[in-house]
Amino acid sequence: ILSSADRIPYSRTSGRLDLADAIADPNNPLTSRVWVNRVWMHHFGKPLVENPSDFGLNTPQPLHHELLDLLAIRFIESGFRTKALHRLIMSSDTYRLSCIIPTTKRFNEQTVADPDNSLLWHANRRRLDLEQMRDTLLSISGQLDPTMFGRPMLIEDPLNQRRTVYSFVERQNLPNVVQIFDSANADSSSAKRPNTTVAQQALFAMNSPFMANISKSLAQRLDATSPTDNAILLYQLALGRHPTPNELTLGLDYTADHPWEDYAQILLMSNELWFID
Repeated sequence: ILSSADRIPYSRTSGRLDLADAIADPNNPLTSRVWVNRVWMHHFGKPLVENPSDFGLNTPQPLHHELLDLLAIRFIESGFRTKALHRLIMSSDTYRLSCIIPTTKRFNEQTVADPDNSLLWHANRRRLDLEQMRDTLLSISGQLDPTMFGRPMLIEDPLNQRRTVYSFVERQNLPNVVQIFDSANADSSSAKRPNTTVAQQALFAMNSPFMANISKSLAQRLDATSPTDNAILLYQLALGRHPTPNELTLGLDYTADHPWEDYAQILLMSNELWFID
């Protein structure tokens, strides 16, 4: 159905290997484009081709079709190596742009001319997905187990400190955290995850045993005798920066009457941690 009329039928055993070779053939223009489009989508939050699962005539031609072709060609030339594709994308000036738009005349004109950022002149702010969020929180608290391979563990198991990619999810009994944070449908192939912002996500950050454990572990990493030094260290661990003078004052006022783990949880709930700028 998908081949030209003069195509010779597959002859080796069941034909599966022939089909795999045809899909991965460098002369097949579709496979490499589909793959680089999906890799781009995960790095930028938005694919080059609007529908990652439909490269047919019903999908509009991408605005950056020459970029898609370039990435596909480089991907083929590298021997279909995804790591090389990641390196190419992530070392680009476009990937390293910030979502913070300066209030200058030039940038104001660009905002009016391209409000949807179709030309990629700045980064799009996006929230960490489930795996990134959980791994980030475990790393900040000092609990992340970087062990590779091995059997999976239930994602809601309190003893599970491994990267989320090794978490076991039962399709017929999805854990609450998986349902709340827009995980893909486990019963079918999904090109893109849904993207929602709902109250349950904030309630998870405020009340879940997982967040309480993360906050407690993070507070235990504060070993300085000075409250000021502890506040600075907390910002460095959680947000990777020093607090501003105003933030430092607010933090010291708060911790004078509240435990450090409560203050740690406040920082762990902040948009600065949950969103990529």
